[in-house]
Amino acid sequence: FMVRWPGRLAAGRTYTHRVSTLDLLPTFLEAARLPADPSAKLDGESFLQAVKAGKPSPTESRPLFWLFRDRWAVLSGDWKLVKTPGPSGPTVRQILYDGDPAEPKPALFNLKSDPAEQHDVSKLHPDVVKRLNRLFEDWRKQVRVEASSRKEP
Repeated sequence: FMVRWPGRLAAGRTYTHRVSTLDLLPTFLEAARLPADPSAKLDGESFLQAVKAGKPSPTESRPLFWLFRDRWAVLSGDWKLVKTPGPSGPTVRQILYDGDPAEPKPALFNLKSDPAEQHDVSKLHPDVVKRLNRLFEDWRKQVRVEASSRKEP
């Protein structure tokens, strides 16, 4: 995305570090000098100071997770693990709450050497597949606990 903030951010610079949309709200709140609601559970952190200094965002090193219908991915460092079931794959609810052991094998990509995600290297790096799969499973369990403990208004 692009940012223009005359007098606050230098013009004509490119920020090449990873940023998540989860970090946008905390960044906007900091830019507006507004505190977050203490009861809000924000998953992101402001990257405003990092952009000003040209340094990595405070969340660049944390894993990122995606879950959309019957597809999911996890990104950690240069590695991205992607699972995309076939057309008759499980529903989001099955993946999020129950898992699906019948899913096809995941694809692993090294984004540093293969940013277009064209070469699955999962067979060459089973240890990375196992680590990223565990990260996703742990995240899924955490989301399941948080969702089940959430009280409706």
